[in-house]
Order: sequence, then structure tokens, then C-alpha cells
Amino acid sequence: MSVKFEFDFESLQDLRSRIESVDSDIETELNQVLKAEGKKTIEPSITQLIPISIKRKGAHAKNSKWATQKLGNLEIVIKPTKAFEYLAFPNLGIGKRNHSAQEFMELGRDEAIPNLIEITEQKIIEKLEEVF
Repeated sequence: MSVKFEFDFESLQDLRSRIESVDSDIETELNQVLKAEGKKTIEPSITQLIPISIKRKGAHAKNSKWATQKLGNLEIVIKPTKAFEYLAFPNLGIGKRNHSAQEFMELGRDEAIPNLIEITEQKIIEKLEEVF
């Protein structure tokens, strides 16, 4: 179980023509933004939606460092650490106690995307201002 965010240049359409005219490596800049801001932006949005089970013993994800990130080219994957892989059950709605998928991973990601896009736009505009 994991959630994935990929840059969709259609959502950044107004910057596309300016980006294409830049001589520097924008792809590297976007990857740097994901590395620096991706998990920091997406994880809290997911964490606030994680349900707390009163039956669970030990540390709970909502109060712990539950997530890890995997970076790819223009993408970041946020997934639970080994200790918190149980989050797949309520997220996907599997098991006898989880009758419906709660999809908190996807909802949290979707909630964080506008903020991540805004941060990305600011970083790209700063880079463009350096060049222009």
C-alpha cells in the first residue's frame, strides 16, 4: 500500500512556456522540490486522516513517524514503514473489522497536492527570475 504523486504539467500550464525557454535543468529543480518538500507536505495531510483503533496496542501511526519516502523521476511515493504496514487494512477496507475502504492515504495526498503545487510554482518562479 502506498500513494503516489506525479507532476502533471497541465496543472502548471501557465508556466510551461516559460519553463521550456529556460536553459537550466528544470527537471532537476522539480526533483529537488519533491525531495525537500514532498514528504513534509503530504505526510501531515495523511496523518490527520489516519483512524485510531482503541484495540491496537503499542505505538500508533498517528502519533509516530509512520511514513517513508521513495523518490523517482518527477515522483515521490509515500508508504508506511514496516511497523505500520497494518494501515493497509483500514485504507483498503480489507479484513473483518474494515467494512469499507477509508482511503485516507489517497485523500491526504489529494489534500496536499495544491500546497505542493504552490511550493513548486514558487521555486520555479524563483529559478526563472534568476535566469530572466
